[in-house]
Amino acid sequence: MSWFDGDATFQLFPQELEKQFNAHGWNTFIKYRAVTGNPRNTATKFADVRLFRSTGSDGQIRNFGMAFGYGGTVKQPGEMDFISQNSVLGEAQRVQGSDTQLQVVVRPVEADSEMLYKNGVFVQKTEYTFEPYSGVIKLNKAALASDQFTVSYAPAANAPSLPKRLFFFTFDDVRSEKIVEAVNNGVRVGDPESLLPDGDGTRREFKIPADTTIKAGSVRLYINQVEVSPTDFTVDYDTNTIKIPTTVKAPDAGSELHASYIRVLAGTGTEMINFGDVTTRNFDPDSGASLMDAVYSCIYYIYPSLPTALSFTSLDNYTRGWQRDSSIYYWGNFNKDRIVMFLRPDPTSGPENTYFAPLYIGKMTTLGKSPRKNHVLISGCREKDEVKWKKDMKLGATYVDYGLNTSNGNSSVQLQQSIGGTYYQQHYLAFITHDKQVDAGESRFNPSVYSGKYHISPMYVVHPNDGFVGKLDECYAVHPKNISQLDELEVVETTDHEILGTGDGKNKVFHLSHQPSLKDDGTPFNLVIKVNCVEAKFGTDYTLDLETKQITFLDGKGPKADEEVLATYEYKQIYRYTLADTPVSPFTLATISPFAPIGLGILKETLVKNS
Repeated sequence: MSWFDGDATFQLFPQELEKQFNAHGWNTFIKYRAVTGNPRNTATKFADVRLFRSTGSDGQIRNFGMAFGYGGTVKQPGEMDFISQNSVLGEAQRVQGSDTQLQVVVRPVEADSEMLYKNGVFVQKTEYTFEPYSGVIKLNKAALASDQFTVSYAPAANAPSLPKRLFFFTFDDVRSEKIVEAVNNGVRVGDPESLLPDGDGTRREFKIPADTTIKAGSVRLYINQVEVSPTDFTVDYDTNTIKIPTTVKAPDAGSELHASYIRVLAGTGTEMINFGDVTTRNFDPDSGASLMDAVYSCIYYIYPSLPTALSFTSLDNYTRGWQRDSSIYYWGNFNKDRIVMFLRPDPTSGPENTYFAPLYIGKMTTLGKSPRKNHVLISGCREKDEVKWKKDMKLGATYVDYGLNTSNGNSSVQLQQSIGGTYYQQHYLAFITHDKQVDAGESRFNPSVYSGKYHISPMYVVHPNDGFVGKLDECYAVHPKNISQLDELEVVETTDHEILGTGDGKNKVFHLSHQPSLKDDGTPFNLVIKVNCVEAKFGTDYTLDLETKQITFLDGKGPKADEEVLATYEYKQIYRYTLADTPVSPFTLATISPFAPIGLGILKETLVKNS
């Protein structure tokens, strides 16, 4: 079942969300952390980045990244936030394979703030040693298997803080390289790794501050922000040293030297590569554009998108009513083709400050031909968190300006690449609706007094030039009338002669728009597939993957060129309704949605149907 409905602590929410993505076909293939300096320094700022990849049921490879920032906050005495031994974050976890080592959940930890308990009894500090940065406790004596350890402690200023927002982005691909930018006439703020020793009038060798491999031919030298001709210096790539020959004047005393270059990142792991901490220029973790500038500067993205923000709260910072172990609730439908979900922080401390925040990533159900990259990104945020387009805009060393109508996935629907080849253009929502201007605001509308039913509509994605592109997979547009958050709707429909596509003699994979109901014996109820008006037999001619609605014809059974594939089937489904209330979202903006705000019904369950 693709439905998920659960909760996590604020502190561990990014990790728990990652687990859900991984469990449903979106594998983490790269991790890194952008850092402004020594990670042990309490003034250092961090951006945690995880990249995900899925091979969809349509064979398309889809990538997206998730990032959040923290750090740089100086705390005064008495302002430390403690985690209690009674909290779920207060467990001192056993280090695998050791009976003397314990691991604190949130780290680094303020020195001397920890208070360890064994089976509820305080443990004297003389009975163990503690390393605050790693959060590892080493017991002087081995613990029994039955011993339970808890710990009260204060996370340090450089420990991950409560995420207030996440940023998502897509890209074509990524290279395990970092473009190090130097200060020059076009770049105001260079990377720390670009800084070379100043000239003194005689010095001719300048060591590049990089310990890893530098890509041959990538080094460019700048003296006082003016680029030096490549014929006026050489590079020893074995020692990463720039050398100026005696035939060229040495840099004057006091001259500022910078170098730009591409360095190869060294990671660990095989299926998932962890590049660890990557040094970057200074940034503000609370500014989306500044944060994502650091994120994009650490690794070489190919055709990255303008980032999409997801805001948890309308506040700049959480009030003290929320703690690290406070709950955040999230629910939705996940599979290897797409992710559609909502989240909301625990509203007890102030519901007016918590958002029902939406997220849609991945495949649409298309209406014919597919976009070159059928990969949609939609979310919601507060105005302050939105990363807005600017002409010639760069994040890191890479342009994210794809023209005047570049989409960020917040103030419009973002499609990765259209059928015509354009990247990240603004798309809009379309569905069956009346004009909101005729709505008095207090009208009941649903359910209809004529049918007694709630009338809902598929939610389409359209473009002014390209027309109707597709529809959000297993989602319905639901008018926010006479219905409450998280209400559920039962949908019973018969789809008659749905056009799945036309054969080309090679393609054997087609997709239904909805999950057909199954009978008690696990076979589809009244599913009829016809190829060129001839019925194909389930199990003999084709198979069905219910989760992705994928029809796969067996060898020799696929449609020939120009043969039309049709499907008739019945489905009985439960959809959960949620109304996004983030100020900047395609679901809440009247410029993007024909009725705003509009609720979204997400498939929760396909019910058994025998008659």
